[in-house]
Amino acid sequence: MTRTISLPARSGTSATVRFPILAFLVVVLFQVVWNSAFCQDARFHVYKGEDVVGNILVSRTAIGDRTSYRMTSHSEFDLFWPQIITSRSCTEYGRGSLSACHTFVAVNGTMRDSSNLAPFHDGMACYVHPDQRFKHSGEVDWTTARMYFEEPVGSSYIFVESVLQRCPSQRTGPGTYRLTLA
Repeated sequence: MTRTISLPARSGTSATVRFPILAFLVVVLFQVVWNSAFCQDARFHVYKGEDVVGNILVSRTAIGDRTSYRMTSHSEFDLFWPQIITSRSCTEYGRGSLSACHTFVAVNGTMRDSSNLAPFHDGMACYVHPDQRFKHSGEVDWTTARMYFEEPVGSSYIFVESVLQRCPSQRTGPGTYRLTLA
């Protein structure tokens, strides 16, 4: 049974037209609130001595069994001459394990480093600038991107996206770790 409620309407719009619009807006608002509950953003400072010389912006988005981590950084300081260092990183997890990642680092606008890991037939195809190509196999549960949001409790190795290798990790204090690049 459908009921039509007639209310005084502004500008000639009836209540029967407003209800579907209102219902639509409620659904859209619910989706925005629901999706944003699974998004996290954070900002970190880059220090040179006591001075803040840049920022790192990170975000984590979880949708279903997929989690995406994004990081961008921008730093400016003098080291013999002015240096502007920017970087971007994207790390994707599927069902709790690393499924793809890409990094890019530029100094004064010129690419200095990049890496890429992508699914391939029987493992992951890896490329590290300028000419390293290899395959990675096996599960990866901890990466540097994930460390921006969670501590790797009980893990003595962290997969470092820029070199596409598991590197030894040592806890040096609350929320502080030392990674040794191989």
